[in-house]
Amino acid sequence: MKILMKLRSNIHSLEDVILLFHILVMAGIIPIMTRHLSILRLMNVFTPKNVIYLKNIEEQKRKIVKYTDFVLGFCPLIWKQTCLKRSLILFYFLKKFAIDVRICFGTRYSNKIPKIISIKNIEGHAWLMHNGKIVLEKNIEMTKTFTMTYVFP
Repeated sequence: MKILMKLRSNIHSLEDVILLFHILVMAGIIPIMTRHLSILRLMNVFTPKNVIYLKNIEEQKRKIVKYTDFVLGFCPLIWKQTCLKRSLILFYFLKKFAIDVRICFGTRYSNKIPKIISIKNIEGHAWLMHNGKIVLEKNIEMTKTFTMTYVFP
């Protein structure tokens, strides 16, 4: 019931319903696509062909982030939130609405493995940049601990 009330208070138009549904579908297909496509092919799929110019882009950007976080946080068992999934969805919609963002991929050595083991575990992270600055990240300082290994475009 809380979910329905939250949706009713945040969705005000048919465009909002379509945006939410589009994000929901994307969140469902990204895990399949990441298993079967190279990064370059994946990025070509997630780069929109047609750009839409809006007058109130800040409001649209706020909705995109809000709906993406809602969908990914809705049911963790089905829609497990990952930085890659979140970054790909935000990248697609921000590019679609003519915001010049780049998606970045980085790695770092994990501190989770005890020092007695000589094998180092590598962690990955994905985030967005706009005008050379990290954007829409919940923890920018943590993101800065990753070494950027690939940027698109």
